[in-house]
Amino acid sequence: MHPTFKQLGLNLPVVQAPMAGVQDAELTIAVSKAGGLGSLPCAMLTPETVESEVARIRAATSNPFNLNFFCHTMPDVTDTANYLIGVGSLQRIIKSMASMSTRSTMALCAAPSVQSLLRW
Repeated sequence: MHPTFKQLGLNLPVVQAPMAGVQDAELTIAVSKAGGLGSLPCAMLTPETVESEVARIRAATSNPFNLNFFCHTMPDVTDTANYLIGVGSLQRIIKSMASMSTRSTMALCAAPSVQSLLRW
């Protein structure tokens, strides 16, 4: 098994594909409980829904899981107001995760892109 899987504490070399629009926390929980890396598709969710789904996952398992965000088109960073709203939403989610002492949170919060977002 690749060292990254071991570092995250996974028992299986499985990363579940996040499927926006057709899954919620239940599939993420099932994969994480089975020893793989469950994934929650977050791009189509509101920040409040992401927070409630993450709470559901955490209540069901202490195993690592992935939050997946994507952009179909690059955001217009010249639209400062909307850009700041998006960054603020991600900062709130990441900071709430940073207070958790789990392997998955430590891996997320150590990522250079996340560190720069938290400083921004």
